[in-house]
Amino acid sequence: TATATATATATATATATASTPTNTTATVAESTPALMLHVQGRSPRATNPVADVVIRLLLLANERVSATRVLDLVERGPVAECFGLTTADAPKVRTWMHDAGVRWGIDAADPQRDGLGLHDEGTWRRGLQRLLLGVALHGVGHGAEHTDAHLAGHAPVDGLEGERAELAGRVARAVRLVLDALQAARTPRTLSAWSVWADDVLRTLVPDTGSAAIGAARLRDIMLSLSSDADAVRVRGPLSAEAVAQLLEHRMEELLATPGRLGGITVAPLTTGWVRPARVIALLGMDDELFPRRGGAPWFDKLPESPMPGDPDERGEQLQTVFDAVMQARDQLLITYTGWNKAGTMRLPPSVAIGAIADVVHECAALSDADRDTVWRTLVERDMPLQPFSARAFAAPETGRDGAVPHITDGASYDTLSAATASRLWRGDFMPSARAARGLSTRDANVARGPREVRATLPLPTLLRFLRGPAAEILSRLGVWQEGETLMLDDVLPLTLDRGLESRAVVQLAEAQLLGGHVERTLQTLRHRDQMPPARLGEVWVQSARQRAAWLVSAARDAIGDTPRSAPEVLRVHVGDTLITGTIDNRHGDTLLLMRDGKHRPERLLGALVTLCFAAAAGSRARRVHQVDADTATTLMLPAAPLALLTDCVQLYFDADRSVPPYVPRTSFTYADMALRGDTQAALEKADEVWAPENPDKAAERDEPGNALLHQTPPTRNPQFPSIANRLFGHVFGAMEGL
Repeated sequence: TATATATATATATATATASTPTNTTATVAESTPALMLHVQGRSPRATNPVADVVIRLLLLANERVSATRVLDLVERGPVAECFGLTTADAPKVRTWMHDAGVRWGIDAADPQRDGLGLHDEGTWRRGLQRLLLGVALHGVGHGAEHTDAHLAGHAPVDGLEGERAELAGRVARAVRLVLDALQAARTPRTLSAWSVWADDVLRTLVPDTGSAAIGAARLRDIMLSLSSDADAVRVRGPLSAEAVAQLLEHRMEELLATPGRLGGITVAPLTTGWVRPARVIALLGMDDELFPRRGGAPWFDKLPESPMPGDPDERGEQLQTVFDAVMQARDQLLITYTGWNKAGTMRLPPSVAIGAIADVVHECAALSDADRDTVWRTLVERDMPLQPFSARAFAAPETGRDGAVPHITDGASYDTLSAATASRLWRGDFMPSARAARGLSTRDANVARGPREVRATLPLPTLLRFLRGPAAEILSRLGVWQEGETLMLDDVLPLTLDRGLESRAVVQLAEAQLLGGHVERTLQTLRHRDQMPPARLGEVWVQSARQRAAWLVSAARDAIGDTPRSAPEVLRVHVGDTLITGTIDNRHGDTLLLMRDGKHRPERLLGALVTLCFAAAAGSRARRVHQVDADTATTLMLPAAPLALLTDCVQLYFDADRSVPPYVPRTSFTYADMALRGDTQAALEKADEVWAPENPDKAAERDEPGNALLHQTPPTRNPQFPSIANRLFGHVFGAMEGL
């Protein structure tokens, strides 16, 4: 039986030879012997973590010393144990390195070696200097107005004090020793000299107790044996780090090679010599892109340059193993491969070896009126819905014939995030503190609201973040996703800035020009914090940033003129039993000024209007808000009843504790834009097009983070969708009409 399943993590053969139980069904569980599990063909680096550290250092020596690969060495395994680092420290360490601007390269010589000029932006040496500078100057301000804390063009990393300073010191020492080992490994040397290098690495980066000490001792023995073997055959020339890594790994593979065992379940790589006769043989991950494996000879192997008859045929040997598996299976042969793409719109072909089996099945079936694929899919292939995006993971449990509701499981999903989301949505595991905090009168008569003892406090930035991206906020409440929980480091020095970072930098320049601040000091701060492209690219970016900042300032002047900015106001507003708190620091007279260096997105006007209503309801003089984007400027007037909009937004925020509301900003705005003109049917069709356009090249709001997890069916199908969209964005269109 062949099945199409999710992609397997590795190509392997699994054989089972357990005896069949002969007792009755009531005693099968007691009489069936436990199956033995044998794992063969494991990587030698998986069996000896110390050897894995050394081999990874050797392979990394002549490559780009990227931030991710170095931290992967430092944060786990023997190196982390040696320096007292835990898995809980990893997020903090990655955040510091990100703030320090580490990308790749040991020092300024690495970019120069790759023809990128002599500069140290994004290198490890510069990043470590900024990290240690943050420890030394933790009590000094680090903002743009504190450039005196920037030493030799280096801005200190913020927040390094107390226990964090001690952790930063250990991390800096570990990284420095790793970089020293990589620098030394770039020089070719004899195997005897490599043994000395390996001994220095083990002495400085690996603990001398426990299992790590045993692994280090074994690795020293292997290096000495390689050196003695080289001396025996008079091989005394220098070898590169990559060649030594290959020799070391091959020698360890020879020591681990053992004959297969019989009985139980054996998991082994699908390579020549590992296939054994068995009752059941399973070939996993037989995708066209995965098998035959597309390997390659190492750069120092010169044999492929002069092929001769009788040379090993790697592709042919791999295909032969599939034939061996077919012949060795006694009862069943199971083959799995990915049958569909993620969207479920296109079939994916299996391996060419499976295609050959399908040819044989077609010939044996002797069905002249059916092609090969039809015969294969009808007689052999079975689709197994095991994709992490399966809709089953979000379907409500059906009631049985006796009226009982089946036990709710984690859903038919092998994706951790999807399964956890489905499970908690089914169970209603929303944040209890937020659920208890609701104090507004609900529009749902079926939901009873009990008396509350404590007034709920809702920060204005939290409410605005929910209105911009409700999916991320709801998933955070479910406890299955925290925004920014896992920080992915950039391993390349960008030619341009990240769009969000660039937008904030341009707004900083515009603020400096608008308020008469020091523009050059702002640019100097960005440069010292490595928030600008390197070398000449940085100068080009500054010219472009100045032009875009000038446009923002010009559009802002049209609304505020020369009115100075007022002092920051800390405000509070009571909306029902909820207290909204926030700081307004962008008021010019009766105008709130919002600047953003990005394309105008009309759905974001809701956040601007909510900010205005909050300020006015708290007693501020603000009566309009002027939002300046990179391509347009929009002015919204204060509604007659500012508390009405705040009540609707707060109500929606707390109703999300009970169920997922059918509110998605861009789709909801599109619907309200047309529905308020009277054509509701056309508005629904247009909203569906924004949610999931037929043209795959268009941006779909369904594909934005978190939306597909929470909305398995389009939100426009929810009966509450029209009323929520009209209620929220009706205020926005009303504020536009008041101009």
